[in-house]
Amino acid sequence: MLSYGLGWTVLSYRGHRVVTHSGGIDGFRCRVAMLPDDGVGTVVLTNGDKALPHVLTWELFDSLLALKPANWSRRMREDVRKEEEETGQRRQQQRAERVRGTKPSHKLSAYVGIYQHPGYGQIQVCYEKRRLLVWLNDLDGHLAHYHYDTFESHDRRWTTPILLSFTTDGSGGISQLTALLQEGAADILFQPRQATE
Repeated sequence: MLSYGLGWTVLSYRGHRVVTHSGGIDGFRCRVAMLPDDGVGTVVLTNGDKALPHVLTWELFDSLLALKPANWSRRMREDVRKEEEETGQRRQQQRAERVRGTKPSHKLSAYVGIYQHPGYGQIQVCYEKRRLLVWLNDLDGHLAHYHYDTFESHDRRWTTPILLSFTTDGSGGISQLTALLQEGAADILFQPRQATE
């Protein structure tokens, strides 16, 4: 069973109650985990690998509780393999849906602007050296034309490019931007920030 309480994930691990929280940014990963009923806790700090703090936490708990080892490293490798396979399938599907031979309806400079959403923050699009650059909060990358007024956002931290689609208003100007940011959710609508803001 998995639940969430006051910022902590609460779960059961092999019959033991666990209170845990993890996080990270580029190059840094961490996980704090406690077994409050057993008087045991761990803090794992790593560089880079997002799975390593989880593997080490569970293997430490197996050792500290004298449980039979569960080979978490092998399990995580299998999870990573499945995730990479699913990512490859999503990428193939994305490429198959592309309509070839189209071009943007505007000059690239017309897409420039700051587009915002109350929950997801803002997307800033700039035009430099004859290409579009994009920032989604702290994620930066460049836009490559996909089809029509849709572009792929390429960023080293995303294995599958995010699709950004621009729409026009009645006068033909760029009126908004949508982005597919979550699997299984509808595109997120970003509105242009007003010049007076």
